[in-house]
Amino acid sequence: MKINPVFVIALLVSGCAVTRTSLQNAYVEGPARKATIRVAEDSGVNAVIFRPYLTYCTQSAVSMNTGTHSKVDSTGIYTLIPVENHEYLIEPDGVNIYTFRGKNLVWALPKFKFGVDLEFFYESFGLVLGLNFANLDNRSFWGGNLGLAYAHRYSAWAWRMDFNMHFDHIYYRIDYLNKTDLLVPWDTDVYVTPLSTEGEDLNWNPGFSVTLNSNKINWPVNVFTS
Repeated sequence: MKINPVFVIALLVSGCAVTRTSLQNAYVEGPARKATIRVAEDSGVNAVIFRPYLTYCTQSAVSMNTGTHSKVDSTGIYTLIPVENHEYLIEPDGVNIYTFRGKNLVWALPKFKFGVDLEFFYESFGLVLGLNFANLDNRSFWGGNLGLAYAHRYSAWAWRMDFNMHFDHIYYRIDYLNKTDLLVPWDTDVYVTPLSTEGEDLNWNPGFSVTLNSNKINWPVNVFTS
């Protein structure tokens, strides 16, 4: 197919073309965030609490359909027509009409994750600092958390409230498309440009929890709900 001069002109004139982006495939590496249970321990009013941990993940990866993949043909393939000497492709009419049913997001999980939390309490108020580490495919992943806590202890029970900000390091590789529709009646083709990107990112996520627990140091078992 020869290059359509209308396509070039429309891209140069603002408002003559609409471009949409669709995520096709995504691959992510990084550890899952551990949901830490923080109880109000009977350790005195002022205390430094050291909480090391090791988590083991039974799954090497999880996958899902994000619902963002382009529609495909009857064989499950997104069909495009190449245009000679050009980077963009043409989407044929009436071919890609079926919903994509496969998995286009894969999240690879490290098997082990090591971490430590430190809590510094002065009377009822606490400062929480945490750091964790994981490794997968020769990539190192660092993460952690920082937060504030308030705890109140009674003779047989206690409650605690936490505000935390978690940060997690991930690696990603993404394939996506830019689809351009010309706003002209004489050209109904969809011009598609395949693109990809990869890199590393640090994600920040807030967290909030309230925990109620029994607080008898001489009991063989204490219980909690969070």
